[in-house]
Amino acid sequence: MFEQRIPITLTVLSPVHVGTGEDYIPTEYVIKDGYLHVLNRDAFMDYLIKEGKYQHFLFLCNISSPEGIFKIRQFIYDHFRPEFSVYKVKVSQAVAENYSQNLSDYAQIETAVIASLAIAKLPRNPLNHQVFIPGSSLKGSLRTAILNYLCQSQKGAVKQCLADHSDKPRQNKARILEQCILKKASANDTCSDPFRALKVSDLKMTKGNIKIDISYNLKSFQTQKHAQGIPVKMEYIAPGAAFTGTITIHKALFERQYAQITGLKTSLDQKTLITACRYHYQNIWAEEKERFHISAATTKDYQMWAPLPEKLNNPKLKQACFIKLGKHSGAAAVTIAGFRKIVGGKDFQTTIWALDNMPMAWCLLETNG
Repeated sequence: MFEQRIPITLTVLSPVHVGTGEDYIPTEYVIKDGYLHVLNRDAFMDYLIKEGKYQHFLFLCNISSPEGIFKIRQFIYDHFRPEFSVYKVKVSQAVAENYSQNLSDYAQIETAVIASLAIAKLPRNPLNHQVFIPGSSLKGSLRTAILNYLCQSQKGAVKQCLADHSDKPRQNKARILEQCILKKASANDTCSDPFRALKVSDLKMTKGNIKIDISYNLKSFQTQKHAQGIPVKMEYIAPGAAFTGTITIHKALFERQYAQITGLKTSLDQKTLITACRYHYQNIWAEEKERFHISAATTKDYQMWAPLPEKLNNPKLKQACFIKLGKHSGAAAVTIAGFRKIVGGKDFQTTIWALDNMPMAWCLLETNG
């Protein structure tokens, strides 16, 4: 067998936002009756032409001042019909109220106000608009966990390796750290990177809900009610959603005759994936669970967490582990313990992102292979 295909199930435990770098722009959507509706521009334009309102809309679009954005949004809102919706997403009351307020009350137009109208998107299939999780996002979470796990057993050697490369530019430190942990030929060498043998498919959503709400960055002593900083509106995957996909490990690359060619010094297997994720994420989970007073009895959203100890600890069940996924996972989840300062960070996490009074990004990963 040259490759091992591992079917996986990912269950979302707390709000997850996988960023795309794209937003719902202010003139692209309408919020009515508790839902964000993505505007079908072609259908809307056909309607305007038939109703003789296209020229007025064109006039609004040619207003060069920031006020024009608000006038366009008000016009679209006033003329919106359900048949103009490509798809819709449920929004929180706070998001709906913010939208209504900014439709009519924009006397003080500032850049920050306009920027706050954008809503961060989740990745969607362009054909059916279904949300999915890119395999690259999950692979990034796995990579961090494995690097952290491997690093802890060879800290002395890693520190010495970093010292030997101390003359390198600071912006290369993260790559050099990976080079030292994986014993790669060089910081930029991909041939001797063991993760080239690890492929993760995009994850398909099998059940669950997508919502839009406001996330907050909290200091260790703050609650969401007293959060400071700019809140961020975002589309997110709600707790309870489930995704399926496949992890493929190309085992042949780790065989001696190929390893001699590629220069691979570190091998990967299914056991390492699970062990590394448990090692890396379990302590973070314990800290955040205590920080947010999480238990299966505290709120309905946490009921699904009751069977977690059994899934994590019963060897007869599927191999499972916690994992943090996507944007706002937190510094502790995306960096190597003991080596955060070399990439401009701190040795401890000072803030955490929360949404709906939950720490963001938590999932349960189960392997069925």
